[in-house]
Amino acid sequence: MNIVFIGMKHCGKTTHGKAFAAEMNYKFYDTDDVLMDMYNRRNTCALSVREIFDRIGDEGFRELEEEVMRLLLKLGQRNVVSMGGRMPINETIQADMKQLGFTVFLKPPPEVLFKRVKRRGLPSFVDPLRPLESFIELYQRREKYYLDCADLVIEMDDLPLSEARSLIFSRIKEKINAR
Repeated sequence: MNIVFIGMKHCGKTTHGKAFAAEMNYKFYDTDDVLMDMYNRRNTCALSVREIFDRIGDEGFRELEEEVMRLLLKLGQRNVVSMGGRMPINETIQADMKQLGFTVFLKPPPEVLFKRVKRRGLPSFVDPLRPLESFIELYQRREKYYLDCADLVIEMDDLPLSEARSLIFSRIKEKINAR
């Protein structure tokens, strides 16, 4: 079985995904890293996800995300995947998510996520004139897709890392064992 973490930027997908993979002795994949590696190898460059998006635009980026998903589907089992925040809103990717694995939506409140996002500078999808409001609007638009794709939703406040990890691990194991 694969475990797939979804949610907004800075919800903990990569942090908790890596830790869960290590505990379960699974391989870990971050779709942002896979996407960057794929694009940068083809184009002999070293661009970030944001730079790739700026260079190829929304449609090109969506196609690259779909290609990443096709690659993930070929990996087999015993993997943990941290999925980029946009991927679950793509209908082509949604159709394949159940085949990929057990999907966990990490769901801190949007205000908590916004505080985390601000620490690294506002991403391009946030309106600089109304940053919090535009972030919450994006969160609300994406939330329905995340909920539709999720086998498990874990609502978290701004818990200390160890408490959040313990909550996530126990909820996933409990849900999987109940299947």
